[in-house]
Amino acid sequence: MTRRIAALLGMIVVVASGSLAAQEQKKTAEDFFREGVEGLTANRLDDAVLGFQMCVQYKSDLKECWFNLGVAWGRKRVFTKEIEAYTKAIELDPEYGRAHFNLAVAYEDLGRIDDALRHYQRAIAIEPSAQDAVLNRAMLLLSRKKVDDAILGFQSAIRIRPGDYRADAVTTE
Repeated sequence: MTRRIAALLGMIVVVASGSLAAQEQKKTAEDFFREGVEGLTANRLDDAVLGFQMCVQYKSDLKECWFNLGVAWGRKRVFTKEIEAYTKAIELDPEYGRAHFNLAVAYEDLGRIDDALRHYQRAIAIEPSAQDAVLNRAMLLLSRKKVDDAILGFQSAIRIRPGDYRADAVTTE
C-alpha cells in the first residue's frame, strides 16, 4: 500500500512538473516582455532581467526586448550587460534614438566619454528635439573644457523648449 501511494505521488509530481513546463512553453515573447515590464515597474529587477532575457530568447529580433533588458541591467548597475543589450537593440534598428541615448548614458557611467559623446550625437541626429541628449552632450563637452561647443549645446537646448528650467539653469551668460 505504501509503495502504491509513493508511486502515485511520484506520478503526480511528474505530471505536475510536466504541466508547468508545458505552460512555460506556451508563453510568448510578448508574455515575457510583459513580465519584464511588471518587474521594472515593481522594481523587481531580477524578475525584469529574467523576463526580458526570456523575451529575447524567444524572439531575438524584438528591439524593445533588448532595449528594456538594457534598462533593467542599468538599474542593476551592470553596465557591461547594459551596453550589450542597447548595442543589440541598435543593431536591430540603427535609428533607435532612445537606445543611442541610453547607451551614451551607460558609456558615461563607465567613463567612456568619447563613446558617450558619439552616441549622444547620434541620438540628436535621429531626434533633434531630444533635449536630454542635447543637455547631456553639452555637459560632457563642458567637462572636457570645450566651452564654446558646450554653450552652443545649451543654447540649442533652450531653443528646443524655451523656458525649460533644466536648460536655463546651465547657461553661462
